[in-house]
Amino acid sequence: MLRPDYESILTNPSLPSLPTVALEVLDLASREDVDLGDFERTIECDQAMSVRILRAVNSSYYGLGRRCGSIRQAVSYLGIQTVKSLVLGFSLERAMDFGDDEITFDFTSYWRRGFITASAARALSGECSQVDTEEAFIAGLIHDIGMVGAWRVHGDRYLQMIDMSHGDDLDLINIERRVLDIDHPKLGSAMAEFWRLPSDIVDSISRHHDDPGSMGSDDEMARVLRLAVMVVDFLEQDESSTISDIQDIESRAFEWFGVDREGLVRLIESIVDDAGDMAGALRIDAGRMPPVEAILHRARRLIEDIPGHEEIQIDNSHQDSIDPVTGLPGRDALVSDLESCFRTTRCSKGDLGSASISLLLIGIDDVRRINEDLGDLGGDGVLSHVADTIREVTDSTSGTVGVYRFVGAEIVIILRGKDETETIDLGESIRRFIAHKPVRIDGRDGESDFLTVTTTTGIGFHGFGENHHATETPDALLRAAMCAVTVGRRAGGDRIIFHDENDERNIRLA
Repeated sequence: MLRPDYESILTNPSLPSLPTVALEVLDLASREDVDLGDFERTIECDQAMSVRILRAVNSSYYGLGRRCGSIRQAVSYLGIQTVKSLVLGFSLERAMDFGDDEITFDFTSYWRRGFITASAARALSGECSQVDTEEAFIAGLIHDIGMVGAWRVHGDRYLQMIDMSHGDDLDLINIERRVLDIDHPKLGSAMAEFWRLPSDIVDSISRHHDDPGSMGSDDEMARVLRLAVMVVDFLEQDESSTISDIQDIESRAFEWFGVDREGLVRLIESIVDDAGDMAGALRIDAGRMPPVEAILHRARRLIEDIPGHEEIQIDNSHQDSIDPVTGLPGRDALVSDLESCFRTTRCSKGDLGSASISLLLIGIDDVRRINEDLGDLGGDGVLSHVADTIREVTDSTSGTVGVYRFVGAEIVIILRGKDETETIDLGESIRRFIAHKPVRIDGRDGESDFLTVTTTTGIGFHGFGENHHATETPDALLRAAMCAVTVGRRAGGDRIIFHDENDERNIRLA
């Protein structure tokens, strides 16, 4: 229920409003029994929207192997949730086209910040099994929509408030509360609720500037968006960044999502490029993206200035060496074994066959839906079943170095001495074996049921010879597999994606 004092703002004719097509698409996408035909026909009613979606889907950002010629194919290739995100992005841009107002809101900066936050939120949601990646993207994209709403209602008065805050978000919120009796996170949340967006998105927008210490383990979407905003704040700062800024981000990333220092650097490297590519695919002017290399240099310099940083050890005493759900070694063992493989490979380049290293990153599809339908115990049962199935296949596979629990609902296999074809064949065998072996699950009501599970596998390959470029580090190999999984999930899941250093897009359908 919306607060009564918000009603006058939300019903103000100056406020951005979503077109009927977008509202209908959001409503259809939220239904468990959505009719794909209705979903497609609703989008096709807006010809301009359809053209923009197809143009975006066929861009290099999505890297499809074949050209998409219809909304039906777009839904088939990318899935309902991704297409919904495109519809919302295009609709918001259209809703914010206010012509040549003399007093203008800085939409270029708004979209730049929105795309980077969306990219960061989607990347972080991959570390969190309870958060849908596309919902995280939407939350990031529109997290500051309340600022647009406040400007439309209050005009130049609100622009003066922005100037008075000198770029400090908390100062702006205090000014908003004092002058308007509402702040932009609360207004944005009310707008999202008015548009009938999912409750997780509504709540996270409301809290995206809250004290991180106030967010518990059940507030996963709020944590994802809050950390994404913290990362973007750092990216947009100049030399005024302090040690405490990077320390706070680093500690929250590890505490909330198990992302260590190197993982955080990889995140920063990837999100700016991803945001720029996404803005280009949607043809929305987001201006110049922050300079990644300069930002990383600044971050590393600040880390080096942390007193005693060389001696800092991450406390893993609360983590068992064997994952209790799957019975598999955890991430520390994975990193250690992968580094060992690279060390021995450097000594055996003369034997090109034995020098190859393959890494398969296997992620369970639709984890959030599984957990919502079956509860955490049911989700753990699915993960345990998948782990057992993978072990069953790899136990009889020569060259298997190990099988490991990675993060969330993802499992990693390391292989030695396998070529590309052998690696892909093994991945396909595992994918089919899991899909054709339903898992028996005890639901919340105490009754048992059988569930068919699908997976998306990303493959990174380290090899030598005239057809290969050696992936130079263990981190690069793992990052290649993670990139491939992301591409596979964007394309709808239930597939294998091979990260190919020779391909100009770096990925291909296996």
